[in-house]
Amino acid sequence: MFEGRSAMPVQEGATTALQKKSMQYWLMLGFSLFVGFGIAEGVVRVFAVFGGELGHRLAKYEISPATMPIEAYGAHGFRQKPNQIFPYKNGTAAYSNSKGYRGPLVALEKPPGTYRILLLGGSTTHGFYVNDEETIDAHLRRILSERYSGIQFEVVNLAYDGYDSYQLLLRLQSDGVRFNPDMIVINEGINDVRNAHISDLKFYDPRTNGWREVLRLLGEEEKSAVSLYRLAKRYSYLIRLPAFLSLIYEEQRTVKSQRALIAPNPQAIENFEVNIRDISRIASEIHATLILSTPASSLESLYKPTDTSTLSYWVIDAATTQQYRVALAKRMQKVVAELKAAGAPAAYVSHQLAPEMFFDDCHLTSEGNRAEAVNLAQVAAPFIEFLFPDKVGSGQGAR
Repeated sequence: MFEGRSAMPVQEGATTALQKKSMQYWLMLGFSLFVGFGIAEGVVRVFAVFGGELGHRLAKYEISPATMPIEAYGAHGFRQKPNQIFPYKNGTAAYSNSKGYRGPLVALEKPPGTYRILLLGGSTTHGFYVNDEETIDAHLRRILSERYSGIQFEVVNLAYDGYDSYQLLLRLQSDGVRFNPDMIVINEGINDVRNAHISDLKFYDPRTNGWREVLRLLGEEEKSAVSLYRLAKRYSYLIRLPAFLSLIYEEQRTVKSQRALIAPNPQAIENFEVNIRDISRIASEIHATLILSTPASSLESLYKPTDTSTLSYWVIDAATTQQYRVALAKRMQKVVAELKAAGAPAAYVSHQLAPEMFFDDCHLTSEGNRAEAVNLAQVAAPFIEFLFPDKVGSGQGAR
């Protein structure tokens, strides 16, 4: 009896000792993980300081719904978020209004006596490296208002960085038609070259979305219910590292596909024409004049034919890229010729600008944007004057 009673305290003591050891183990493990995390965080932060351009990008990197200037809509579309600032490296910035586009806010219901123009395109049309008052739409608004003082002009800029013809179609369908424009201007022919890198390209292919990886990461962020994790990513370089590496991997894969490319996929040209035709059909349905415009290019004036680039909208070299841009322009001309033959209000315009009006191969200075706006105003003049004949008789017509 006495032996059985004395065994219980011994067993309890052994259990207590085991619990203490287990607690010590977990404390040591937690402390080791904490120290290891601190060391790893320090190493990554050192890299952010001394790691050159890649390290600098890591330090500035943050993809979250709160900080990114874009948002997804529909299955494959993206657009600028409302009330956001998109800063450029040269000190300029693009501001989006409360409806998510650049320029003055326009009511959906068009006031009487107003001529409304809808402008769609990529970064060259959105206004890359220029302030809001230096974009194509800002210049076009001023030019037309000066030429026709009796007409109220509204130019709605729904262009955005990275848009190709498929994104223009999506943006027109979702946002553009609601403005009931009198004229739709499509200024495109740069970003569709990017699609020639996809060897098995399909019609309406979501892989042509240049922001797809960013949008994927944003989608993961929005699904995350752990706000503490989002906060930690904002302040910890180590926690944000996996998403950053995923983005870098996607970029490097694009670069490798460019370098391995022997010939561009001609299917991108076919897709471009299909998208432009879909846009022309929508323009006809809403009784809007369609102006197709090829953005200016400096590939032949500022670059050697054999020059290469890691930019996604280049293909093989400068000469091949320019050839592809010309092929896209010819498809635009083809569509306009058919529309005009059918009696539809349509026109085509190209832009030949001086080399000093370019920042690079396609993005324009304020003067370059103004030059394109002058060309667009000249092409738009007959259609404006047809709709407002009483405003032209006194000599206010386009000059």
